[in-house]
Amino acid sequence: MEILGSKQVSEWTGVPVGTLRYWRHANEGPASFTLGRRVVYRRDAVEQWIGDRERATLRGGSADVDNAGERRFRFPNTTGLPDQREPQAHTASTSTKKAGQAVK
Repeated sequence: MEILGSKQVSEWTGVPVGTLRYWRHANEGPASFTLGRRVVYRRDAVEQWIGDRERATLRGGSADVDNAGERRFRFPNTTGLPDQREPQAHTASTSTKKAGQAVK
């Protein structure tokens, strides 16, 4: 188990020490605890928090991150053949308004 101080976590993640302090006050950010008078973080807790943030905010269709944090790349279907993934359920909304009828 490796213990990191606020300054080390700040240097490693690029998050300012003041932001880490605010997140601790707001019960956000990576898990931390006090060791004597120092606020410290476990390296594995910070890595887990980074992975959680990645899964929660990852955008773009080129890669997915599964629950284990592994990247799975998905390439676009350019073959012209039907996609072999499970079909998505689509709901078609139908309008009950007839042409020329006013909405009340």
